[in-house]
Amino acid sequence: MSDAVITLNQLDVPKIRELISTGSSSCVELTDLFCQQAKGIDEKITALAFFHPKAILRQAALVDDGHARGLNHSARLEGVPVALSDNIDSIDMFSTIGSPLLEGRHPRWDASIVKRLRDDGAITFCKAKVAEFNLGQAPEVCNPLDLERQVGLAAGAAAALVASGIVPVAVG
Repeated sequence: MSDAVITLNQLDVPKIRELISTGSSSCVELTDLFCQQAKGIDEKITALAFFHPKAILRQAALVDDGHARGLNHSARLEGVPVALSDNIDSIDMFSTIGSPLLEGRHPRWDASIVKRLRDDGAITFCKAKVAEFNLGQAPEVCNPLDLERQVGLAAGAAAALVASGIVPVAVG
């Protein structure tokens, strides 16, 4: 990676693609930085339902491998880390829909949005907390801009992941 200091929460999709496609950074390097940042920030906001850095870095290595072989250059989300709400199935992550009853539930296939994200080169980075079965009380997730406040229902945790800079994109 270049000597320039990269502020992750200032990296948008075009900038991430530029860094990877020009060789200024590898996808693994950038993804590792996002993983390190996620660990520190989530201790404060508690928005992550599922986060497995080793699996994430394996996805990043595949992007780098494809890039080295001349593939993926047209992928609109090449190497971009994307958070998914815990109500969206992804074969590489548990999906509990916020319920302890579904702890350890491993989907057999990707939701169609996840397939499209993968086809566009995105890295499925983490799962964001949701209310149990998307009903009732929201999970306790702090607003990253004011830790004394909680985020709301629906995709509040996914929005907190973007606002905090853990990921540049979330689907909720």
